[in-house]
Amino acid sequence: MKTDDINSIISANLIRIRHARRYAQKDVARVLAMSQPSYCRIEKGDTDITCKQLYLLALFFKTSITEFYKRPRTKKTKKKESAVLKAHSMEEIYEE
Repeated sequence: MKTDDINSIISANLIRIRHARRYAQKDVARVLAMSQPSYCRIEKGDTDITCKQLYLLALFFKTSITEFYKRPRTKKTKKKESAVLKAHSMEEIYEE
């Protein structure tokens, strides 16, 4: 896996987690003791994030560091997951 790929994954997850927790970039930047434009460059993937910064954000967001490394779910993945859940639900209905 290339470094750019990892940066893209981390960037996408930073944005996803920040939005899910309803924080502004300036809130997250404050945690990292940096300016909002500097944090914005991290989210864009223009600037690499350090291990220490990921650790601080994991504490702030109350999540695991591994959450930042998860590959984003694609439409194809979501469709497969939905089919598996639907099939599993149907099995439960027929078992009753």
